[in-house]
Amino acid sequence: MHKILLTVLLAFSLITIEARELVDPASAEAKQISRVNNNDVSFEFPHFIFSHTNTVFIVKFKDPNHAKLATNNNRLHFIVNGNDQLVEFDKNGEGKVSCTFKNSNKLSVLFEDVSYNVQMPVISIWYMLLPLGGLLLFLMYKIAFSKKSLSMSKKEVTGKKIESNLKVVSRKEEEEEVLA
Repeated sequence: MHKILLTVLLAFSLITIEARELVDPASAEAKQISRVNNNDVSFEFPHFIFSHTNTVFIVKFKDPNHAKLATNNNRLHFIVNGNDQLVEFDKNGEGKVSCTFKNSNKLSVLFEDVSYNVQMPVISIWYMLLPLGGLLLFLMYKIAFSKKSLSMSKKEVTGKKIESNLKVVSRKEEEEEVLA
């Protein structure tokens, strides 16, 4: 009985060893090669980034025919500042990602082996709104105080001598001239 049990255990162990050898090491390497890392992508940012506004930046694959893009129909999920985003890539391997910088200027992009962390040069939205508000107040001030100088009183109009070739004719005189 023990011999039969040992024979069965030996047979199963040989089958599992052969099953491990059936896995193609080249396909396993290809799966590992298709993983995306920092060398496969680059990031392009706008010149000016304002706080509390939607900022769009570009994730660009160096190889537009990367195996990961082909297998996922040019759609990949990136984690940007802790939020999952579906990014669609075009034929050139470029995809647009958006985020909003509110409390901190830190940008963190994660995807498979890609880890991109950077402190962004974010301009406060107040630097843009305060000068515009000041300009608006200045224009309102100018409009409010310039109306006084534009209006003329009746005394000012009658006090000025008007030189003209026009003659003031009453309505009766005009009717008499027409009838004559």
